[in-house]
Amino acid sequence: MANGISRRRALQLAGMAAAAAMTGREGALAKSDDAAQTRLEIPINDGWKFIRRDVADAQSPGLNDHAWQPVNLPHTYNGIDGETYGHYYRGSAWYRLKMKLPASVARENNKRYYLYFEGAATIAKLYVNGTYIGEHRGNFAGFCFDVTDVFKPGTDNLIAVRVDNAWNRNIPPLSGDFNIFGGLYRTAHLLITNPICISPLDYGSPGAYILQERVSQARADLKLTALVCNASPKAADLRLQWQAVDHAGQVVATQWAHCHAPAGVQTASTAAMQIDHPHLWHGRTDPISVTHAHCIVARAHTGG
Repeated sequence: MANGISRRRALQLAGMAAAAAMTGREGALAKSDDAAQTRLEIPINDGWKFIRRDVADAQSPGLNDHAWQPVNLPHTYNGIDGETYGHYYRGSAWYRLKMKLPASVARENNKRYYLYFEGAATIAKLYVNGTYIGEHRGNFAGFCFDVTDVFKPGTDNLIAVRVDNAWNRNIPPLSGDFNIFGGLYRTAHLLITNPICISPLDYGSPGAYILQERVSQARADLKLTALVCNASPKAADLRLQWQAVDHAGQVVATQWAHCHAPAGVQTASTAAMQIDHPHLWHGRTDPISVTHAHCIVARAHTGG
């Protein structure tokens, strides 16, 4: 294995750092209910209702789900099927969550709302307040949907997900000596951003990507790409700031890039960064760890 930061690890670090869309002030991805932050990531793992069968109109806010099973995410409905050698259920099930934003968040105007699921098996159909949002197919990848048009910040919202892990010839794996565990088996999040943000919609990725082009003990040359989403009614000129932060929290490299973001579309902005004397790794003699990893953060500023 060659020395250097692996491309996969670099992408993971981008995901760990995520991306914060700024409007004239600095900040970073926030996991709190503080409305002063420019991007909020609110876990929505607790308080779900679940039933392991198909139910007509289960996406309807008026449906009575009091008899459904209370569950928290991550959750699967095949947890003991393989252990008991009994009936291995492969079919549909429903999850419902009623949620209301904290008052401090609900007061914020002109925000965008996204639902991000880290994983569902195998086919997931998402509804919000009775409206069909979209479908994700596949067992192992995350997915994200924009729910701004149907989400109600100041009142109760119903999130309903129909999950089906029945065999499907178009969705691998098609066979194997293991169970296909159905359900929302990873965590879920509500993302709240400004109208101009680094997009979370590219197949559930963080929207910030890192490709190492050349790596040596002397330097690492990186190609950086950010997907900027402008949901505002006007075009915007942005300055994107990229920072590489070492394990001690020190900024070791900074790069700025200009991005013209037309209204209503997603724009890719690229930049190049050089990190001097990077800590190289080897899979056996010096495996990478959080004590040496570099973290890449992307921020976008309006103006200039």
